[in-house]
Amino acid sequence: MPGTPAQNEIHTIGTAARGPEEFATLLETFGIKLLVDLRSVPASRFPHFSRENLASLCHSRGIDYRWMGESLGGRRQGGYEIWMATAAFLQGIERLEELARTRPFALCCAERLPQQCHRWLIAGFLEQRGWRVLHIIGPDNVARHAQLPL
Repeated sequence: MPGTPAQNEIHTIGTAARGPEEFATLLETFGIKLLVDLRSVPASRFPHFSRENLASLCHSRGIDYRWMGESLGGRRQGGYEIWMATAAFLQGIERLEELARTRPFALCCAERLPQQCHRWLIAGFLEQRGWRVLHIIGPDNVARHAQLPL
């Protein structure tokens, strides 16, 4: 049924150097109703991807926006794998799982390719918890996490 989440399915996407129209169209193409921003610092050299502008872009397309960089953002002292063992990380994952059960959403970070980003580690963690994670690379390029080489 359109507009409802597929059972146990989560998407990810990177802002990369995309234009705002291209990015919003990708979200719409895949039926995304909520964008969860995983950037520790939700800023960009591309002004349309600053936290405020990205939220505005999403809202203009009927897509909700939520920043969760406090619990799931990258660039952690000691490395992200160490952060993944904390209670704060697990609480963030549990909030993501609650959201994933309510509507189609995508995890968002800066890198186009998930293998170059901490969302790769989050995706692997979610797959181990029974989720099917799909990485949106482009309009005709979606890859299942478990099928991508590192």
